[in-house]
Amino acid sequence: MRKRATIAAGLAFGLTGMAGSAGARPAAVMERLEVVEDRIAFDGRSFGTVGPYRLIRARAHMRVAPEATANRRIVDLDKAPRTPAGDVRYWADVVIFRPVSPAHARRVMIAEVPNRGIRLADSMLNTAPVWVMPPGFGGGADARKPASAPADAGSGFAFRRGYTLVAVGWQGDLPAQPAVLLRAHLPVATDGGRPITGRVQAVTVFDTPETQSTMALAYPVAPGTEGDGVLTVRALAGTPPRTLDRTAWRLLDATHVRIDRPAGMDAGAIYEFVYTAQDPVVAGLGFAATRDVVSFLRHDAADEAGGANPLIDLRDAPCALAKGCAATRTDTVDTVLGFGVSQSGRYLRDMIGQGFNADTAGRPVLDGAFVLIAGSRKTFTNRRWAEPGRFSRQHEDPLVPGNQFPFAYGSATDPLTGRKDGILSGCAGQACPKIVHVDGSSEFWNAGGVLVGSDGAGHDVAFPANVRGYMIASAPHAPFITMGAAALPPSPLTTGGVVRALLVALDDWVAGAAEPPPSRWPSIAKGDLADPASRTAVGFPDYSGLPYYGRANPVAPTNYDTVPPTVDPRRAWTIMVPVTDADGNDRVGIRMPDVAVPRGTYLGWNPRKPGYAEGDIALVFGSFVPFAATAEAARAAGDPRRPLAERYRDEADYKARLAAATAALKRERLWLADSD
Repeated sequence: MRKRATIAAGLAFGLTGMAGSAGARPAAVMERLEVVEDRIAFDGRSFGTVGPYRLIRARAHMRVAPEATANRRIVDLDKAPRTPAGDVRYWADVVIFRPVSPAHARRVMIAEVPNRGIRLADSMLNTAPVWVMPPGFGGGADARKPASAPADAGSGFAFRRGYTLVAVGWQGDLPAQPAVLLRAHLPVATDGGRPITGRVQAVTVFDTPETQSTMALAYPVAPGTEGDGVLTVRALAGTPPRTLDRTAWRLLDATHVRIDRPAGMDAGAIYEFVYTAQDPVVAGLGFAATRDVVSFLRHDAADEAGGANPLIDLRDAPCALAKGCAATRTDTVDTVLGFGVSQSGRYLRDMIGQGFNADTAGRPVLDGAFVLIAGSRKTFTNRRWAEPGRFSRQHEDPLVPGNQFPFAYGSATDPLTGRKDGILSGCAGQACPKIVHVDGSSEFWNAGGVLVGSDGAGHDVAFPANVRGYMIASAPHAPFITMGAAALPPSPLTTGGVVRALLVALDDWVAGAAEPPPSRWPSIAKGDLADPASRTAVGFPDYSGLPYYGRANPVAPTNYDTVPPTVDPRRAWTIMVPVTDADGNDRVGIRMPDVAVPRGTYLGWNPRKPGYAEGDIALVFGSFVPFAATAEAARAAGDPRRPLAERYRDEADYKARLAAATAALKRERLWLADSD
């Protein structure tokens, strides 16, 4: 029997979700929350009335019962190694930032889902440094220890509000980089102790002028099958593949393939390698990691070994609910808000859709979910041969699992298959959170964003009462970043002001204090969206300095029982993109000050340049093309966009209009500056 600090705390964590009958093992148990670091963060910097923060790094050692109802949906969990009692063990990294003083804390937990092991809330909410960037995005681990200096907290927005920030590692295929990447250690599935093998597909693009490159494989080649791999190449997404001769590639080892670029293919060609792999990971446990760690930190006084919950004293913090709290409080926080960016936003959609937002006792894990730049996609996680880091985009890997119906939150009938489903069908009653879904222009071009608010056949679908949808006009997937294959300069458009405002709106909504602003989602019926293939329909300017190819990421029913996956080219869901004004900036959605009062064209996409699969979209990057300064310069360039001299009298006029646009967004509760 596990130790508890008080009977009033309720049933122990591992005893709340029974397997279904008296005497059954607990569905999930926090065996030990191993604290590896506990110190004052940011060199003791104080955040307004909240005061300083503590940084706690820990490793959550957990076990689950495969036969428990709450765990049966985890693919291959029944094939994982067992303890003598029949449970499956795994662990996950945990990072906690919490106020030192519970008296000044807000009883709200921000449960961040790391993106490829990286915490992005610091950057999105606090405008703080990102200590490491995912592969392909540049950057790397910072030499300094995060949270060691006052400046590491950036503006401290989340800390000044008294939030407790918790991040739980969930991805099992990340490299071991302590204090940099948060990961989970997940078991390998076997067939009664014998290795499981199967055909899988790996995809890569050189995107360098080199004529030789190395493809990394997520799963090792099964011994004895080294000769059965098949490598194909195609010039552009959607074009027929060509099978390469065995002399064009070779295995360097069980997880690396050396490829020689064939004649006629440029640096942007797409290589797909199909081979026999071994040792699938039980990746679906990544959903249980968030579920069980957040539930423990919210509800329990101690772990099974008797170690105290590091948030237990927050029970004494001021109530966060507008209606007030019970005199006797057993939970550490009143509300939990999930926060996910890009990959981790897709994770939240998947977590909710697959039923993991109910803990093993049936209680909601997340009361609210902030889904940022996920588009209509989910993740490639709870499947055999999962690769959570892969995701569908227009040029690379459009057929990766995770971009199939359902797309919308409410229940809808799929016009292609007749199936009725919705993201929220995976939860019921209290386990369905309030959701704020935010996409930029990029997600409509690259991630099927239109399908979040439509039926897939070109008709609008209303958001459910517990969901708000917002599109940020002309916004890129991420600002300032680009790649060598991109034809245009990167977009500098940052969305933090909108994100912070909508997070506060979600907090108020969940607490019962105020409804959030109405959805700002483009409407098909109102003509806000158009077929990307038609530049005229989109309204995009005809200008060589803004090359337009009209290639958005198609989304079609895909058969994943075949390797590689196959689609019926005659069937696809209707993809539409935001219409633009005469400048090429999106006409509708939340127009940030820099878009409402522009100095150029902001695009959520960036075309690939010649020599790099010209015309396809460069990964997920946006772009920016400034206006000409004068009418003479515009005429000389053939630029139909009005020059700056005809837009603003002088710099003071420009700044006054920018301030007015900012004030308008603030009145609508759609903007918070860093200092707010």
